Amino acid sequence: MTTLTFTALEAPADVPAVREVLAAHGLAAPEHGPLLVDERSGAPSSFEASFLGPGATTFYGTLFHASPADAELVYDLAAAGGLLVTATPGPPHIIVCGRTHDAVDVTDESVPPWLEIICFVDSPAELRDALGGGWRRHRSPFADRYWGGPEKWPEEHR
Repeated sequence: MTTLTFTALEAPADVPAVREVLAAHGLAAPEHGPLLVDERSGAPSSFEASFLGPGATTFYGTLFHASPADAELVYDLAAAGGLLVTATPGPPHIIVCGRTHDAVDVTDESVPPWLEIICFVDSPAELRDALGGGWRRHRSPFADRYWGGPEKWPEEHR
């Protein structure tokens, strides 16, 4: 299973948009504790989130045990909130949904691209593909200008 973490890069996340997306997907902030509640069942979900109440200025969250069924929620949340998604384990390691960030802003040129695979996806289907092993189709080639393309990578990372 994959754990996905949502973070704002430089600007704060769009908290009203985050609230709207979570509500549209049937998730609500609990009165106590960090786990979002599935409004349909009333049960805690496997989505841990920062404070989303009045006065919240940004958002941070982790979706434990993400599955392909979560692709729409993940994509919608990241695109609407202006959030980066990191995946553990990867690859991919960083995912940009809906072109909310530029490659130059999310690439650390000091890190070899085979250790930090960055993917850009434009739909929940592309996100599902990238997380399901098709990351090569969505990989950003931006860092290749520093390190060379996959043909120059160590064999075990191609």
